[in-house]
Amino acid sequence: SASWSEFRRLRTPVSEFSYTGHPTKRLDLRGGYIFYRYRGPATMDSGFAGLVRTGTNPEVFSPYSISYDARVHVSEPNHVIDEGFSLKLRDWWNLHFDYRFSHFGVDALADYRSADSPTNSQEGEEDTQWKYNTHDVSMNMEFIPSRQLIFRTGVRFWDRDVKGYVDGVIDDVHTRHSKSVWPTLSVYYQPLKKFSIRGDFQSNTTSRP
Repeated sequence: SASWSEFRRLRTPVSEFSYTGHPTKRLDLRGGYIFYRYRGPATMDSGFAGLVRTGTNPEVFSPYSISYDARVHVSEPNHVIDEGFSLKLRDWWNLHFDYRFSHFGVDALADYRSADSPTNSQEGEEDTQWKYNTHDVSMNMEFIPSRQLIFRTGVRFWDRDVKGYVDGVIDDVHTRHSKSVWPTLSVYYQPLKKFSIRGDFQSNTTSRP
């Protein structure tokens, strides 16, 4: 038999700033910043009981019971920065560039207790941290042969660095650095005022899982 119960409640305010600008007739600027920090408690209580084979005799079984409970306080700060611009090269040709940086962190301090018998119990504390840094860059060329037809093609680059820490020591098992790059192509066509067609194609290649 087994029982498992978990609870988690995180709340946050959100702060956001954004801007747009037109320094010249051909250049548009845009950007923004978002910050939010989830905080709150998390708990887990579980118990397991049953029979386990003991010794070399396959017909000899003994009962066992295990209990585990944890009380955790979680904090998750998040920073997201966006920057981009659009440049009008010709009346039918535009360049779009966008960059996003996001930092996501998790800081969890846990008090736990486990027992597999009335006399054998363990208590402890663990400080777990996660840090995610992501860079997302995209560059697109937009071609407008007519008001009814728009082509957009470009490339997108994505870089993610994940680091895990346990009690201040880096966790190599959960630390990863991965990169991806892929081309993009999209088409917009509006043959009639009340009817339009849109299509999008992307092909992704990842350097590591």
